[in-house]
Amino acid sequence: MLLGEFKVAFAHGLLVIAAPESTDAHEEWDPTSALLHVGGDSIYCGVADAATGLVRVTCVEDSTVEADLSVAFSGRLTLPSSRLELYDPNETIKLVVPVSSEEATVTIYVNDDEEPTEVLVRVGPPMPFG
Repeated sequence: MLLGEFKVAFAHGLLVIAAPESTDAHEEWDPTSALLHVGGDSIYCGVADAATGLVRVTCVEDSTVEADLSVAFSGRLTLPSSRLELYDPNETIKLVVPVSSEEATVTIYVNDDEEPTEVLVRVGPPMPFG
């Protein structure tokens, strides 16, 4: 199920995927050496910057992904208010979506491993331990 989608120029080439109350600082992240940096309740994802063009961001809930994208990350996030925000640091765009629980599995798919212009965020129920 589609939760939301937008296409925008990211001034700083950074997509933030986070709980609204996130306290993750991501100070140790070096965007020149890693596309993503993951904290307990947020993910920083490098994307193409505004000079390169627009970036499409799509958020779906527990859907099958049939696009020609590769998995950049799959893991758990803690979302205390059962909501997930997707935005740029300037908050030129901000999408807030409800999720089914405070613990969620988040999978990020991208079309390029260095400067993606397409990012798909899939949110689902937490994966069982085991």
